[in-house]
Amino acid sequence: AARTPDLGGRDPQALRLAMEARAIGREATLISNLGRMQVELAASKDREELLRTGMVRAKKALEDGEKRRDMAAHQKAELATLRYRLVDAHRSLNEANEEATRKG
Repeated sequence: AARTPDLGGRDPQALRLAMEARAIGREATLISNLGRMQVELAASKDREELLRTGMVRAKKALEDGEKRRDMAAHQKAELATLRYRLVDAHRSLNEANEEATRKG
């Protein structure tokens, strides 16, 4: 005849149910941990997207800054040219006035 293990007077069905309950508890813990990890992964993806968006904005701001610097340099050069023309025009006007005064 097959030997049954000594269960110390405990009901074999109760022990089986307790073992199943423990296995179900471990499974529930694993499912809970998996759920938490999925939430953390989603949050990390959101943070990554925010960082990526921030980097795109920062790059655009840098490019805009470079464009502004280039435009400022161009406008400075244009201003210098206009100042030179103004000084030249004043000189020509003064010379014309002096010549008109001599002839006059």
